[in-house]
Amino acid sequence: MATSEKHLNACLEVMRDAILQARVWGWSGDVPAEQLADLMDAMHNIPTYIQHWDDVGDEGVKNDLKRYDDKWPKSVDSVIGLVELYDHVLSKLESQT
Repeated sequence: MATSEKHLNACLEVMRDAILQARVWGWSGDVPAEQLADLMDAMHNIPTYIQHWDDVGDEGVKNDLKRYDDKWPKSVDSVIGLVELYDHVLSKLESQT
């Protein structure tokens, strides 16, 4: 089964937010390089997961996001965790149908 449009949009929104956050952190220098690297580590497999949704799907995405959230809970500018953001977007999209 291909990635559903809802899951694709949730993945893209999480990636967009993470990229914007990484850019802000890069300019500010307010977070350790390790945290920035961990954030990008949580993002870099998402395109592969989208391409191979049948093999990893939602579980693969959430595992990577959770690994970051567990290490850096609600850190610095984060209002919500990555898993919470992903779930929120999915919920919002499901309520629109």
